[in-house]
Amino acid sequence: MENKLKITTINDEISDSLNETIKFLKLHKIKYVELRTINKKNLIDYSLGEVKNIRKLLSHHGISVSAFASPLFKWYPDSSKEESQEKVDTFGFNPRLSLPEKQNYITKAIAIAKVLDTRNIRIFSSLKTPSTKYSFISDSLFEFALSEAQKEDITLLLENEPPCYIYKMSDVKHLSQKFAHKNLKIWFDVANFYKIREQVLLKNLEELKDNIEYFHLKDFDKNGNYVALGEGVINYKRIISDIRKVFGSKDIFLSIETHVRSDPKGATKKSLQTLNKLLLEKRIGYGIVGCGQVFEKHGSAVSNNERSELRAIFDTDKNKAKATSRRFDCEVKADFNELLTDDTIDVINIRTPNDTHANLVLETLKSGKYCFCEKPLCLTSKEGDRILKSKLYKNNVIVNFQNRFNPAVQRLLKYLETGQLGKIVLCSVDVRWWRDDRYFKDWHGDPKRVGGMLFNQGVHALDLMLQICGPVKRITKITRSLRKSARIDDIYLALLQFNSGAIGCIETTTYTKFKNCEASLFVIGEKGSIKLGGPSFNKLEFLSLKNKDSKISEVNDSSIDNEDSHFKLVKALNTYLLDGKKNKLLASAEDGVRVTEFIEKLYH
Repeated sequence: MENKLKITTINDEISDSLNETIKFLKLHKIKYVELRTINKKNLIDYSLGEVKNIRKLLSHHGISVSAFASPLFKWYPDSSKEESQEKVDTFGFNPRLSLPEKQNYITKAIAIAKVLDTRNIRIFSSLKTPSTKYSFISDSLFEFALSEAQKEDITLLLENEPPCYIYKMSDVKHLSQKFAHKNLKIWFDVANFYKIREQVLLKNLEELKDNIEYFHLKDFDKNGNYVALGEGVINYKRIISDIRKVFGSKDIFLSIETHVRSDPKGATKKSLQTLNKLLLEKRIGYGIVGCGQVFEKHGSAVSNNERSELRAIFDTDKNKAKATSRRFDCEVKADFNELLTDDTIDVINIRTPNDTHANLVLETLKSGKYCFCEKPLCLTSKEGDRILKSKLYKNNVIVNFQNRFNPAVQRLLKYLETGQLGKIVLCSVDVRWWRDDRYFKDWHGDPKRVGGMLFNQGVHALDLMLQICGPVKRITKITRSLRKSARIDDIYLALLQFNSGAIGCIETTTYTKFKNCEASLFVIGEKGSIKLGGPSFNKLEFLSLKNKDSKISEVNDSSIDNEDSHFKLVKALNTYLLDGKKNKLLASAEDGVRVTEFIEKLYH
């Protein structure tokens, strides 16, 4: 489908000087401009002769006017001296006018639009005051404006401005329905909805697809300060995808309005670059089920990757889902099936209790979507067989073993692959962590739902041990459950012998008392030895290789590689799904089942 969306920007968001604005537009190959003020004077206060000269100058440089961003109806509806309780920027325009003055401004604005050769005039819905009883829809002056504009084939575009009477999504929808047959359309300011804590979702745009003709795009950070597009709290990756989906075949303007006063040119430049990129690139849409303890890392990994966007979430805890939706600016689905049937979602990301994984994976495969499942993939080899033997399984499942992407782990795997460690003699893993009693009050304290400590805290170490040593032959184990508040094992010790001849040692505990100690892995081969440590095997602590300089500092240098392992995993998955290039560190369903089979043997 051809993309007909047109990019424009407000002239005074670049510079007060029109000549400076023109230079900027030409430099960035922008063919349209939205006019509001020039040299700090509102365009509506210029004479028609001056406006003709402005139009002539723009035409000379090949620039057309997308809209006249007029101040019409950004005035008080009556003669009361009462002020709006909200901050109002009228851009040099007097909001206290008599009825004849307002009528004159309406007719002049239409004349200016004709001179500028644009059909679009932005209007507002009158400034609110605490005690004024007023209905914009019933205002005879509004009817006058519609009538006068219609005579000249001009479209009035109403902006949802919070200090005005029509600013909520419900208000905008009601207005659109009532005046659908008139020359009134919507000037849809995305950030203005977020300023009043309303989200912009695909369903809103679809409902207003015949009414919206202009978008204002700006962004702000968590403190409410305006920033360049894409640097704030609004999920513009999702929103631009939605705009492209609903309006891509229509001649509609996307206008950059940064409001960044400290560096208007710089912020506009960044915003234009971001917008162009968002419009051109293809991204993978993610839907996440489960908003529990691990969601923050996974939601951030999807949101922060350029080639993915967080579309929607579902959790049985409605309050948790709502809070997460606001934090990551995505849609809340009513149930899991709504995630599966959403055609904007490519990947279902499963972050639920362990005992639910296998069934959710199978449901995802039935939907035809790709599945990205938290470890463990399943709690039994029988569940694993159901997944692998499903007619719908076509290598379309990835298991979340993000520690594979740690630089230290990658170095270890490289030494294994190239034979630099030689035949493996010993592999010892130690996971010494602390989990307080509160951790076990939910499903984490139920052995049937968790599967055991090895499925939660030991699984990453065991995934690596399998890659290093291969299938296990013999196991001698000791386990202890020390807590009175939970029936989960707190200590697991084992000595192992592998088919390869290597021997192994496992120590896993969540009982180190009050804080985590370490997660370490020590390997001895016939040609060298290596130890990984840190919180999650992310630090190379010891390396000794025969006839080789053993440098470890660069592996641990965060300035060289500061990407989070969850981020790297999602990045690799995006690359695989978009480009077909599969990173060998991505864990398949077969890998996930092998780890489950290993843990079954360790317990039984």
